Amino acid sequence: MSFELLTLPDGYWTDRALVIAPYVDPRFMKELVKRLKPRRLCLVVDDGVRLEDIEKFKRSCKPHVELEVRLARATALVHIKAFYFEFVRENPRRRKRQLLFGSANATAAAFSGNRNAELIADADLSIQNDEELAGYFEQVFSAF
Repeated sequence: MSFELLTLPDGYWTDRALVIAPYVDPRFMKELVKRLKPRRLCLVVDDGVRLEDIEKFKRSCKPHVELEVRLARATALVHIKAFYFEFVRENPRRRKRQLLFGSANATAAAFSGNRNAELIADADLSIQNDEELAGYFEQVFSAF
């Protein structure tokens, strides 16, 4: 695993980023913001998350990032780990979608490559071929 998975495509900027993970740490979130510079960042975490970590990240978040946090509740731990990004280019106007998913939480331990052994899949999504999946993430965004 590596933070290199968080890469902005050439000529694009990050319109929206969605992170769904039971665990999150401020170091990972700072690195995500530094690398992708999202206009809007939505974070869904388990309701057992350390609230001081969320507050620390909120304080350190750059002023240009619209940050929204939701606590998810389930009978047990919210276990999905998904990182969904929408990138935009102006001339010509295009939108790219990327989905990272697997075992990695939104933590530096998962992405730094020197502590945890993680598996993650990286998929570029297209509206023509991946309409259902993109629709799912659109529904999650609409909950914010």
